[in-house]
Amino acid sequence: MIRLKELRIEKGLSQEEVGRAINATQRSVGRWEQGTHEPNSTYLISLARLFGCSVDYLICNTDEWGNSGTEEATLKTPDVIKMVRLFNNLDECQKQALLLVAELFSKK
Repeated sequence: MIRLKELRIEKGLSQEEVGRAINATQRSVGRWEQGTHEPNSTYLISLARLFGCSVDYLICNTDEWGNSGTEEATLKTPDVIKMVRLFNNLDECQKQALLLVAELFSKK
C-alpha cells in the first residue's frame, strides 16, 4: 500500500480524515500506510474512489492512474465538474486554446 500515504498527502488529508471518509479508524489508515496491515477489498475500493484512482494504481500494480472501473467516479469529482462548467461557458476559440494549454501541461 505504498501509494496511500502519497495520495493522502497530495489531497491534504490527515489519516483521521481518510478514515472518516471511508468509515475506518485513523489507526487502521496508519497501519496500512506503514505496511503492517492491509485493507480489505471494501476499503481498497473506498480508497480508490476517495482518491479518484484505480485500485491497481493504489496498490502499485500499475502506474496508470485510473481504469474504466473508476473513470466515472473520477469524472464526478468537484474539481472536474467545475472545470467542465467553466469550459462549457467558453466560445469555440477559447475552448481550443484551453485544450492546447492542457495538452502542453499533460506532456510534462
